[in-house]
Amino acid sequence: MANWLHQLQSLLGQQGASPSGESSKGSGLLPGAIGGLAGLLVASKSSRKLLAKYGTSALLAGGGAVAGTVLWNKYQQKMRAQNTSAQAPETAAAPAEVDPRSVRLITALVFAAKSDGHIDDHERANIETQLRAANIDVQARVLIDQALAQPLDPQRLAEVPAVASAILCELEASGQQDPADRDAVLARLTPTPTLNALADATLLIEAIPERLALKHALYAELETLIADEAIIASNTSGLPPDRLAQGMRHPERLLIAHFWHPPHLIPLVEVVPGSATLPHLARQVSDFCAACALEAVVLNRAAPGFVGNRLQFALLREALHIVHSGIASPEVVDQVMRASLGRRYAMVGPLEAADMTGLATVQDICQHLLPELASGTEMMSLVAEKVARGDTGARSGQGFYRWDEARHQRIQSRREHQLRFALKP
Repeated sequence: MANWLHQLQSLLGQQGASPSGESSKGSGLLPGAIGGLAGLLVASKSSRKLLAKYGTSALLAGGGAVAGTVLWNKYQQKMRAQNTSAQAPETAAAPAEVDPRSVRLITALVFAAKSDGHIDDHERANIETQLRAANIDVQARVLIDQALAQPLDPQRLAEVPAVASAILCELEASGQQDPADRDAVLARLTPTPTLNALADATLLIEAIPERLALKHALYAELETLIADEAIIASNTSGLPPDRLAQGMRHPERLLIAHFWHPPHLIPLVEVVPGSATLPHLARQVSDFCAACALEAVVLNRAAPGFVGNRLQFALLREALHIVHSGIASPEVVDQVMRASLGRRYAMVGPLEAADMTGLATVQDICQHLLPELASGTEMMSLVAEKVARGDTGARSGQGFYRWDEARHQRIQSRREHQLRFALKP
């Protein structure tokens, strides 16, 4: 994120005076405080590299989270002492107000932790465990929890028109969108920071981070606002619908509508009903997607990964196995995919291809090939080693490939070509 440092500095108040009007008072404590909470909030995230790069030398140093936690607690004690000393004797026992710098600090660190996409359930549980073990005071833990649970990002809301305009420009360049319609399309977008604006909606597509508790909290609030017959469709890529519907007043209204990214290039939407979902709702959502020129499919039942991700990760497992076992390089694997299956599967699916090959031939091939295909998890060591080094892929700049500007440009060029010649409806 190009303006990450600017946002972090702004949140911390480093570009202006402090709330007390003193530009430097207490600022020397911030690196220590950042070190402690960053160790807790960002320990498992690729954004720790950003903090290490752009922060102070003390940011993640000095014994990690333990040392930093001590500094954080001392920082909070000092702030409480300052607040207490500033009070009149008769009010000295009153609870101190939350220091605004603490709020900005925590918000900034949570923002950093979220900078690579989201904090999933595992990471959230790890953060909470470490907070308890490190004896972070209650006030800080409450503020952290509030920041972690915040589903709406005002900055992202402000970016909606620009992002939408960029997508429309890409479609216009490929002849799939009339430039004359741009203003009308953008006018239909209404970003809002409040859920009250959704009260009259009949179909809500939820696409917040993949944290079950966060989704449950959102659904509980939505159900106090929307009509009983309104549909809630989650864009989750992995959480099962029955777990999502737990605790809802009307679980029969919920289903999954999993859009594939980016949806203006990839038309698939996987519609997955839960066990309580009203039968007609899946078809209703599917018909809505079809009216939007998307290809919606309705699954018979829910399964981990639905259909698309099960196919994708079966292929990825074999690709990793090929590299791990020394059969071919990552470059060769990707080239084979782009020049063969990538083109074939744009025209026919794997079962259509099997029919075209001849099922007797498929049967013969499977007898000797299936036992040779990957079935374990040892190939995941390739991924684990890179993640341990901080090489998490495109976001970090390095994964199986170096993600420099030239690579991004090559992929963008391929996108433009596909949009112009191959992906037209």
